[in-house]
Amino acid sequence: MSQYYLNIFADLLENTPLNPVVMPDPFNEQKSLKANIKIFYRMLKWSLRTNDRIEGLVNAYYLGYLLEERTATP
Repeated sequence: MSQYYLNIFADLLENTPLNPVVMPDPFNEQKSLKANIKIFYRMLKWSLRTNDRIEGLVNAYYLGYLLEERTATP
């Protein structure tokens, strides 16, 4: 478990990544909030299952943003 933590911590400390991952916000205005949460959670599980740490961090960020910001605004 600590090896995974160290890998993620090293990824977070990178100042200039060699291949930056730029993913647009996957929020879909046409779907309900509940449907968007399910999609985001599925994307997060997929990235963790495929062992893609960077994409997992990005998906976790967007899921957290969705739960914190989009649910608070009408």
